[in-house]
Amino acid sequence: MTTGEPKRFRDLLNLLEGMRAMHADMVALAADKLEAMRRADLAAMSHCAEREQTLSRRMTEREGLRKQLMDAVATELGIAGKGRALTVSQLAALLAEPAREEWLAVAGKLRETVLRLSRVNLLVGVAAREIVNHMKWVFAAVRPRPSARQGYAQRGSPVSGETELILEIVA
Repeated sequence: MTTGEPKRFRDLLNLLEGMRAMHADMVALAADKLEAMRRADLAAMSHCAEREQTLSRRMTEREGLRKQLMDAVATELGIAGKGRALTVSQLAALLAEPAREEWLAVAGKLRETVLRLSRVNLLVGVAAREIVNHMKWVFAAVRPRPSARQGYAQRGSPVSGETELILEIVA
């Protein structure tokens, strides 16, 4: 345990708070995406996907910075090379008060936000899966029946010698 606070510790706390904010933004974005799915608003879904990719890239960059800061803090605490592998509780055990309490509070808030994002993403995933299943059902209902089956496709669906079109578009 150290008597002082590592020099890069404040940077690490600020970074974790920023990561929490980005995860909270991702929660709001997932809710927006779910609402766009409910409205069948393709433009809004596309816009959400673009925002999600941008935010994901930023989060990946921040994760790399977090690893670097964890290494720097661990080195200052005398355990060089082990910073990336430290858990929240392991790092907390190495910190003196009040840094320990601050670390646990910030990490706890980040954990809560990540769990909330996980739950929202599960809901969005279920909605997307149900939309896909519905569309498969719709297309199966309007597809013409094959006249004579000649075999099966790679995924097990029956195929005939004829070309089956759902819609024919004439220019």
